[in-house]
Amino acid sequence: MASATHKVLLVEFLHDDVFNLHRTETFPFLQGLLRSRNVPVRWVSIVAGRDCRPEGPWTVEPPTADRGHLVAAARTFDPTHVIANETLGRQLLADLHHACPDARVIPPTSDLLRLGLHAALERVLGLTAAPSDGPETVFDAAIPDFDAHLLAGAAPVPSFLTPIVAEPSCVYRRSLAGNPHFAAVPLEGLPFPDGCTFCVNPPGMRRGIRSRDPVDLALLQLRRFMDTAPHFRRTGRFLVDGIQVFRRLPEFLEAVQALELPPSAFFFSCRVDEVLERADDLRRWLPRLADRGHGLHLWNVGLENFSPVENARFNKGLSSDQIETVIGLLDGLEADFPGRFGFREHGGFGLILFTPWTRILDLEQNVQALNRHHCRGDLGPVTSRLQLRPGTPLEALARRDRLVDEAAELAEVPRDASCLTEPGDRDIPWRFANRDVQKIWSVLAGWYVEVRPEGLPPRPETSALEALEALLTLQREQPDLDEASLACRAAERLRPPPAAPAPPDGPTVGAPWIARLVRLVDLATRGGTQPLVGYRVERIESRLDGEAPFAEIACSRDDDQVVLHILRAPGAPAFLRVGDFGVRYRSDTPIDRPSRVRLAQTIGRLLAGCARTGPPPTPPPPGR
Repeated sequence: MASATHKVLLVEFLHDDVFNLHRTETFPFLQGLLRSRNVPVRWVSIVAGRDCRPEGPWTVEPPTADRGHLVAAARTFDPTHVIANETLGRQLLADLHHACPDARVIPPTSDLLRLGLHAALERVLGLTAAPSDGPETVFDAAIPDFDAHLLAGAAPVPSFLTPIVAEPSCVYRRSLAGNPHFAAVPLEGLPFPDGCTFCVNPPGMRRGIRSRDPVDLALLQLRRFMDTAPHFRRTGRFLVDGIQVFRRLPEFLEAVQALELPPSAFFFSCRVDEVLERADDLRRWLPRLADRGHGLHLWNVGLENFSPVENARFNKGLSSDQIETVIGLLDGLEADFPGRFGFREHGGFGLILFTPWTRILDLEQNVQALNRHHCRGDLGPVTSRLQLRPGTPLEALARRDRLVDEAAELAEVPRDASCLTEPGDRDIPWRFANRDVQKIWSVLAGWYVEVRPEGLPPRPETSALEALEALLTLQREQPDLDEASLACRAAERLRPPPAAPAPPDGPTVGAPWIARLVRLVDLATRGGTQPLVGYRVERIESRLDGEAPFAEIACSRDDDQVVLHILRAPGAPAFLRVGDFGVRYRSDTPIDRPSRVRLAQTIGRLLAGCARTGPPPTPPPPGR
């Protein structure tokens, strides 16, 4: 049993990236379990966005005022143990030790904060480990308690998600036997020998909860959330982390209806084939959810690549037909249920476009598919590069093919942490087998990913996909161009014609498609009460460019102001095209933030609804 001298402070750093929720899933269970053992525990939360993480994505160094609030709360509570979901920065750690010299700060590792191992909790508290026949995880034993105290006054973004844990995130374990890419690759002894060949099957994905049914566990958390969660956390948005709940979607949603929750949105992450298996359930349930004000959303569905060769190397187990079918399904649902079903607005599919083995043909197949599916504004997929992880089959393949950069050191801070799960995780440096692909990547990365190297022409004011398309075309036409010449000629080809002068403000003009766009935006934002991927829509105005009407949409997010122009002019220069429509940023809105790209993508998805025939959709009844 716990000693009466133990006092545990749970410190939650709230990230402004709503999908970066690593290592907070266990907090309600830790708090519930400790309170049931009469251990004093206090959970404090403080907003810590990207500007608080100068040393990397998992190390937090709050500004002076926020650090003062956190240290004062710790001094008042006087804990024996501090459990935080991120690594404490040097100054914060020093101030905390000065205020609470006897407190032990627990490293944020997965055995406790994602796996929730009961033995790990007792180990870090200095107690005797649980008996072998006792509960394996805190998820097995605890009644979750979401009570928390917000420090420094700043609330999380309205799009904040509350994680709901329910068994493993992924159970895909397809064998590599018979995969021709690995026929002569030594795989014996690999810690991650099956499933997707790039994945390290993070411990949290293999989390097993023995004594509780996954649907029952998810519903328990929802009920306890309504009973115990503080006001700042009640955004009505839940990230359900457990594939078994998605596989039993009708059972889960039926029970959700009975809970009589306020309007809520439920987010799931799953595989393409798992979405297709639930297609009928999605079509049947979305109208019922919408009638109650609820929504269901998908994010990070791993498509990975439109090249069959690359996906076979990934051991994805997906066919091209499945990929085309799921895109049609999700696009249709998003158009039919704006604001109630979202997919592309949350980032869409997970893609890995560049790998050590990528060929020009693979890139061309991806460009054709991205164009075909109206993804011209998607920056992330076009600049995505494989994170080669230790212990994976792809590492073994890259080493056999001598594509690992043995001379390079693992970076102290990873360039891209999107697929890493631990503060100590790193990816292995690698090089391209194809020199032409290396050349294209260097130009594309210099424009859109890294600090532009000296000698590279300025980035063209076009989407990354258009830039990649131009680079591929030039490489086919003039294969002997060196990297500098390729970049210069692509920049020339992508330079838009001189823009027409902006029209003066005049009387409001209209067009049927603008009226429909206004209505779709109104539906997606629930009458302006909800943000659009974090942005508040301030105004939509109809203007004239010569004799052609266009829509001007002004949006704001904290200190960020974005103005977009929407026009219906086939072939006109645009950052993103959806059929006959184009989305441009006004000249005083630079494309310098991923959030601005996501906003344009979301507006593009709504534009697809403007092209549909018939009157604008009927809004939901008042109060729904």
